[in-house]
Amino acid sequence: MAGKFFVKAGALAVTMAFIAASAAVFSSADTLSDYQKRQKELDDQAAQYQATINETASNISQREDYRKALHNKIVVVNEQITNGRSQIESLDTEIAGLQVEIDEDRAKISGRIDKLKQRVRTLYVSGDTTSLEIILGAKNFDDFLDKLEIVTYISKSDQELIDSLKNDIDIINKKRDALKDKKTELDNEQKTLGERQQEMQTLIDENEKLLKNLYNENSGAQDHLDETNAERKKVEDQITAYFNDKKQQEETAKKAAEAKKKLEEEKKAAAASKAAAESKAAAESKAAASKAAASKAAASKAAASRAASRAAASQAAASQAASRAAASQAAEESRLEEERRNNTTTEYDDPDYTSSEYEEPEKPQEPESQPVESAPEEPVQQDYGDGYAWPVPGHYTLSSMWNEDRTTYNHGAIDISDGSIMNEPVVAAESGIVVLSESGCVHNYGKGDGESCGCGGGYGNYIMIDHGGGKATLYGHLTSLTVSTGDYVQKGQLIGYVGTTGWSTGPHLHFETRLNGVKYNPMTEYPNM
Repeated sequence: MAGKFFVKAGALAVTMAFIAASAAVFSSADTLSDYQKRQKELDDQAAQYQATINETASNISQREDYRKALHNKIVVVNEQITNGRSQIESLDTEIAGLQVEIDEDRAKISGRIDKLKQRVRTLYVSGDTTSLEIILGAKNFDDFLDKLEIVTYISKSDQELIDSLKNDIDIINKKRDALKDKKTELDNEQKTLGERQQEMQTLIDENEKLLKNLYNENSGAQDHLDETNAERKKVEDQITAYFNDKKQQEETAKKAAEAKKKLEEEKKAAAASKAAAESKAAAESKAAASKAAASKAAASKAAASRAASRAAASQAAASQAASRAAASQAAEESRLEEERRNNTTTEYDDPDYTSSEYEEPEKPQEPESQPVESAPEEPVQQDYGDGYAWPVPGHYTLSSMWNEDRTTYNHGAIDISDGSIMNEPVVAAESGIVVLSESGCVHNYGKGDGESCGCGGGYGNYIMIDHGGGKATLYGHLTSLTVSTGDYVQKGQLIGYVGTTGWSTGPHLHFETRLNGVKYNPMTEYPNM
């Protein structure tokens, strides 16, 4: 009975597994068309995003070329400004030299006036009191010349001396006026170039905004394309998983059918074995009965010897008992073989089956705690007195404060900036020696966020002055320099002009103060501001 129970239970389990596998195949097939439809929609979206990327990339390329042209043009304007400033400086030198000539000419004129006075004194001695009173009563030099013209009794040589004096004065005045006109012209030209520079900067800023919008649009389209591609891959994986599941289900159904067929064959084999055993037992029992009958007949025929008959009868009984025992043993062995076959289980038949190869999954290790780094200590800020001169006279607006948080770092300086600071003079805060300088940066225009030409390590054109006692100052993003490394500068001396070279978004002076190489708040040097 036990063997029959196990056979029926195994057959039922195999049949249920086959039905479940078939149902899974049919239900999952309904979703395949949905997957393929979704894949087509994603393909269309990807094509649209790619078209947007291609279009914005073309516009970005054009805007990049335009930005490069603007940068090159502003470099030319900066060079014109520098050349104009050089001409103004040369003109100032020429005016100073002319002033020396004017002073020398005035000294000569004074000498000639002394000679004229001597001649007038001679006239006085000769008794011409009226002329003397006219000349000596002049209020100033111009009045003196006017009064000279009314003196008609002076000799021809005296008249030539007066003409010579007037001619010298006219020449000096013309030279001076010409130089002043030239300087005014250069000043106007510098102003015009400054306005052009500002217009170029405005165009650069507008172009940067357009570029930023194009980059954002391009980046957004790329992000959408990436998301669409990820969704496409997800759908593709689902389609692949569908076919893999279908294949696995078909293999499971095939294995279930094979197992059912094998179980039916084993059931038939067990029935045949049982029938053979029963047939064998019956044959052996019949043979034993035949032998017993023969023995009985022989016993009745051998009446002569009773002892022999009993022996024959005893022998027949023993033979019959042996036959019965053999038949019983054969039947028992057949039954045990059938039970052994029916009781053999696998991981497919026994729901409580546990494979000896199963391994307990490793528990995920707890992440090691990382030490929290403490925030860097700020440099000690001390009051170093109020002896420093303000580096940009007349401009006191701070666009960036000391230690300002800039996400990835803190600003170790102050930025001085307002709407009219471009090309304004920068002076030394204190006397000292120029120990570092950079003057080769021509990228004098505002850059976008995070953009730098790389000149001067980000400072662009800059100067660093050692004031002694461990103290130093640094002036960054200059348009140009008027001093160089090794020069000794006085407090308040012109050292350069405000610009926007290096890592700079617009015109300003980056001003640092240091003590033994460590930056500290520059405003501690100006306690009254």
